[in-house]
Amino acid sequence: MNIAISKNIVDKKHLIPVRLDRCEVPECLRYTLWQDIPDLENYEEQLKRIVNAIYGQYEKLPLGAAPAYVQLDILNIGELTKIDSAIFEHACHLALEQRHAVIISGEQLVTDMHKLGISEEQIMETQEVLDGRSYIEMLRVMGPPHVYDFGITTTGFEEFAGVGIKDYARICADVGRILVRRVIQEQGQTSKHEIAKELNQPLLVIEHILKVFESRGLVEYAESMGGSLHGCLSGFS
Repeated sequence: MNIAISKNIVDKKHLIPVRLDRCEVPECLRYTLWQDIPDLENYEEQLKRIVNAIYGQYEKLPLGAAPAYVQLDILNIGELTKIDSAIFEHACHLALEQRHAVIISGEQLVTDMHKLGISEEQIMETQEVLDGRSYIEMLRVMGPPHVYDFGITTTGFEEFAGVGIKDYARICADVGRILVRRVIQEQGQTSKHEIAKELNQPLLVIEHILKVFESRGLVEYAESMGGSLHGCLSGFS
């Protein structure tokens, strides 16, 4: 099996597993083209498909209606596929609607995505992709696999913001200018709420930008009980 898989990848050799007894397909073969033969006394159709596959001839199935998400103007987020981008973009918009960093409901996501022709199984696959890229943090619970509640990470929201928030680079610059003016030049304090109000931006966006600034060493700040920000801005001139 190892030799066959290696030749399939490296030498582009045909690898077509044939299942005779409905055994569980090994993980390494699950995403290859394979054929079931349920009746060993009558397998002409299955053999025809195998031969056609070897010669690159595939039966063209009639096209159904395209799912709704295909017709949307979906963002190109990082290296995500179209369907992964559609699901992640919607999750980020849900977070923006809630106006602060919250947990995204997996149940709500399933309901919303169903309207776009995206199944729960597809969302589960996307969650694994997003979790693997550190775009989200899933809140896994005991029980059968399902679409879990999750939080969007700073890394993930930054990928979205760069293409999904209008004039995002300018907003980041404006936040920096406000911090310099109020904290350094005026020797005072400010709060993320005041910044959000001055720039007319969602609080979540301002909170995210401050986290990005701190992660890049541009600012060190502490948030007081009253929500004020104070500290040193080491990366702004």
